[in-house]
Amino acid sequence: MIERIDMQSKYSAIEASIHLARYLLAKEFVVGKRVLDMACGEGYGSYLMKQWGAESVVGIDIDAETIEKAKELFQAENLEYYTSNAENVDFLDEKSFDIVVSFETLEHVDEPEKYLHEIKRVVKDDGVVIISCPNDHYYYPTEAITNPYHKRKYTFDEFVDLTQGILGDVSSQSISGAVVGFMNCEIQTANKIAENQMDMIQSIQSIQSIQVSPNVALDIKNACYWVLLWDFGNAGKKLYDSTVSYVTDLKTAGQPLLDSVSLEKKLWESFEEQAALGKIIKQEQAVSVALANELDLLQQNAKDMEVKYTALNNELEFLKQSKNGKHKKQKKKLSTILRNKYSSLRSEKLKRFIYRFYSKLPYKIKAMIRKR
Repeated sequence: MIERIDMQSKYSAIEASIHLARYLLAKEFVVGKRVLDMACGEGYGSYLMKQWGAESVVGIDIDAETIEKAKELFQAENLEYYTSNAENVDFLDEKSFDIVVSFETLEHVDEPEKYLHEIKRVVKDDGVVIISCPNDHYYYPTEAITNPYHKRKYTFDEFVDLTQGILGDVSSQSISGAVVGFMNCEIQTANKIAENQMDMIQSIQSIQSIQVSPNVALDIKNACYWVLLWDFGNAGKKLYDSTVSYVTDLKTAGQPLLDSVSLEKKLWESFEEQAALGKIIKQEQAVSVALANELDLLQQNAKDMEVKYTALNNELEFLKQSKNGKHKKQKKKLSTILRNKYSSLRSEKLKRFIYRFYSKLPYKIKAMIRKR
């Protein structure tokens, strides 16, 4: 079975039946009630519960794009949709809903205890809670094969223990399985073929049905999913047997279900390879991040080196200027000494010696001596 129905995708009768079967369990409880649909998907179930007589329905889902589709496809008075994580719906008031339904949600959340506490917080003291959980061990019998969208596989006992630990003793339990039988219907109805998943809402009909004893017993181990109900008002409410059916060819009766399950198993049998590839991709991403960080560090080092180079260059220029200034002072000092000596010496011989020495001096020093 698929994780989330795309209402504009090609029609699948088996998907329509299994998804509608869950919401059908809530039909008799929602009349005149304020209902919360946690993990509502594209809103078909929220819409149906409103059509079945709910006073108001609030649908929440973690995916914003899905909620936008719900607002577009399924509109009704007092029907609202919000994007929210099921583990934190603090924008909803305490004890504000008569009915809380949450189908196939538990296996998706990271913190199931928080999710269940939120349900307990928003439901009224005499309200009703209905929660379903898929039997993943039936679909994926080995630990190596799992549904990648699910955080974990639950056994029935784990499902019951976890939910009862927070919500209290369960009032009613139900299991679900595929059915095969015969249907009587008008020719016009039988000839109508659905095109996309929207038809599963538009073509719903209530019919009379009889259930006969099966050839294979339906039990906890081979059920497709399990459902639990809490009747906090102790009003004797429980889950009743119900069926969502569709017409099929006798020669291939049951085959669509087998094909669907088989296809899904084949898809997820390669999940380990996908997971391994995912790990490689994550490792490559980690390497890319490390290289990017190293590049940033090198670029920063280059900037630091550039700053240091500029500082050194400035210091070098300063030293050059200082050196030139020192030479000038030394030359000026030398000129003063020579001038004083020249003035004090009277000897012609010394004068000639000084003259020869003087003649070798640079022009600028000579000019300075003359000025003095």
